[in-house]
Formats: sequence, C-alpha cells, structure tokens
Amino acid sequence: MNIPQWWLVVSGVFFVMSIVLLLALIIAVIYLIYTVKDVGTKVGALGDRADQIMEKVQGTTHVLTHNAESIGSHANQIVKSVAGRVDTVALLFIIFNVIKKLRGK
Repeated sequence: MNIPQWWLVVSGVFFVMSIVLLLALIIAVIYLIYTVKDVGTKVGALGDRADQIMEKVQGTTHVLTHNAESIGSHANQIVKSVAGRVDTVALLFIIFNVIKKLRGK
C-alpha cells in the first residue's frame, strides 16, 4: 500500500496543529487558574470591606436611634409641661369668668 505524499503532509500539519493547540489550551487553563485565585482574593477583601461598612452603618444607626429617642423624650416633656400650663390657664379663665358673672349679678 502506497500512501500518497500529500496525505502524509496534511496529516503531519494537522498533528503539529493539534499539539500547538493543546499547548495553548494548557497555558490558557493555567492562566485562568491564577486569575480565578486572584479574583477570589479580591472578593474576600471586598467582603471584609463590606463587613466594615456594615459595622459603621450599624454604629451610626444606634447613634441616630439614641438621638431620636432623646429628642422624642425632650419633646414629650415639653408637651406635658405646656399641656399642664394650658390646663392651669384655662382653669384660671374659668374661675375669672365665674367671679365676673357673680359680681355682675
């Protein structure tokens, strides 16, 4: 059996191309592994930063909650004080009105 020369050349070219592409694929996979490891490290750092931001937000929320409660407490005291004074003034007006009516008779 005689194999034509052109068949051997084509087979050799495809064999060499197969080896080159296999080496390129191996290099690409190695590069991809290093890239994924690097991305994993960066994602971990980003997660740590997110945790720090969350802690700061929680601290700020606690401070704001405390301040709001304090302001609400002071406002409630002021309202109670004003309400007590309004009740007193209203009672005085009623007493003066009764005295005025009694004098008018």
